Amino acid sequence: FNSLHESFSLQRGIQADGLSGLTKKHGYVVSAADCALVAVKNGNLVIAAHAGRNSVIDMNYMKGGEKRENESVVHAILKRIVGANLDIQRTHGWIGFSISPGPQFAHASNDHENPHNRKMVEYVARHYGPSCFKQDGQGGTLGWLDVKELIRRQFLSLGVPEGNIE
Repeated sequence: FNSLHESFSLQRGIQADGLSGLTKKHGYVVSAADCALVAVKNGNLVIAAHAGRNSVIDMNYMKGGEKRENESVVHAILKRIVGANLDIQRTHGWIGFSISPGPQFAHASNDHENPHNRKMVEYVARHYGPSCFKQDGQGGTLGWLDVKELIRRQFLSLGVPEGNIE
C-alpha cells in the first residue's frame, strides 16, 4: 500500500496495537473484534488503541514471567500524554464496545489448567477494585472480567478525572 501513496501505511498485528499523533486531518481504523477500543484526547493529541484483556493486563507477568515496561495500554497512553507535557486533568478517554463479562469470558480462580487466573483476579481486585468483575453468584471465584470497568479504573488510578471518561 505504501507504493500507492507516500503517506499511507497499513499495519496489522503487534505493530498496530495503537496509533498516536492523530489530528483532525487523519483517518484511522483500529480493529478489535470483541476487544475494547480506547480513544484518548488531550489538546491536539489523539491516541487510539486496541484494549483487549492482554493489552490491559500483563498476562505474561501473571503467568510468572517478567513485567513489561507498561502495565497496560492505558498506562502507555498516559505515559505518552505526560511525556508530551500535557496535563492529565485535561485528558479525555473514551472506552468503546467490548465483550460482556460472563461465563463466555471467565477466568476462574480455581481453574487447575490456568493457575495464573487466581493471581490475575486477585491482582486486578486489589489494584483496581472488585467492580472489575461482574457478580457471578459464587463470590467472584469465576472471574467474570469486565474489561471496560478495568480500563475505567486504570484511567482513574492514573489521574484522569471521572467526568472525562466515557
